[in-house]
Amino acid sequence: MQVLYVVGFDVAPREEGVLPYAAALSCVSEWLTYNAVGEISEADLRVSGARELRHNKVNGDPRRASWELVGPEGCRALRVKVRDEDEETESSFITHVTLSDIGGAVGVRVSMGRETSATWLSPAPAPALYQPGIVRSLMRKSGIDITVVGQRQDGRYIQVRSDQEVQTLADIISHSNRLPLLLLHTRTLAALETAKQAAAKLVGLVRVVTLDYRASRSLYERLPG
Repeated sequence: MQVLYVVGFDVAPREEGVLPYAAALSCVSEWLTYNAVGEISEADLRVSGARELRHNKVNGDPRRASWELVGPEGCRALRVKVRDEDEETESSFITHVTLSDIGGAVGVRVSMGRETSATWLSPAPAPALYQPGIVRSLMRKSGIDITVVGQRQDGRYIQVRSDQEVQTLADIISHSNRLPLLLLHTRTLAALETAKQAAAKLVGLVRVVTLDYRASRSLYERLPG
């Protein structure tokens, strides 16, 4: 399989009494139900199963979801696979979502890949990738936070303007244990829209930071070269 996209989140309660595994499970249910002919409930996901999904909106090819539970309570994982067939290119797009609970530490791993038939001789066309809807469901779920290396993911860009904010950004850049940073100078409406789109569509992959002219010059002085 050709791996095209991988992201992993830690899931933690934002409010007292929230169970992060149950909250994340409801997000998986919501994501699958959106694509299914009928509801795929949280109860359905507590036992292994499979369901046909609505055909692909672009080419009408079939789609199918399957899931299995592994491990006992307290050391468990729900593994979901959504297969999108592309009959024209004899290939399949596979989305894997793994919801795990290891000793109370809850995580969600999302990956996308492509399988191509061994009989297909021409190079496969470039894929049209979209952030899986499960990521949006997790971000919007009340009562939980999703993080990557301790950084909260909310699909928004970070504005840096003041000297203190610039110094904080400079300190962050010097650390290697962080997400990559996409720095944008937003002096035009087009640049601001780019920042919004990038922050919303690259959740868990990069952090988008916007700077004005003064802040960008100040950052350059702190980090020459």
